[in-house]
Amino acid sequence: MFPWPRTAYARFRRALKTRSLHTIRAAAAELPRMGLDDALGVCLVVRDTQPDRFDAARVRWIGRYCAERPNIRLELVDAAVACLRELQRGPEAGLERLQLLAATELPAPPPAPPERADGCSRRREPSLGRSSSAS
Repeated sequence: MFPWPRTAYARFRRALKTRSLHTIRAAAAELPRMGLDDALGVCLVVRDTQPDRFDAARVRWIGRYCAERPNIRLELVDAAVACLRELQRGPEAGLERLQLLAATELPAPPPAPPERADGCSRRREPSLGRSSSAS
């Protein structure tokens, strides 16, 4: 079920229930990797126990969310940020949406355009508004 020993993950889940960041961090250190849903749980504990650090925790979560999904769309990032803002005020309505976003697997990115015989890509790079001709 989990790629790490069940006992380490079970300790982490129990630590989340204690709402003690010290205990949570100690248990998390035993995990080789923490999923986005679990990281969100840590964010909620930070919100409730150290509100002055909640903004940094939210930014770290969004960073992980984007890093773990290389083909993420901006609309999904915007939705996640909006849900995290809702969590600032306390309602858990944003939590369900964030959990859904964290669990959603994105489709693979589209294949790269084929290379031409001269080694150049068929895709044309956008112009920066400058003329390439010398005046």
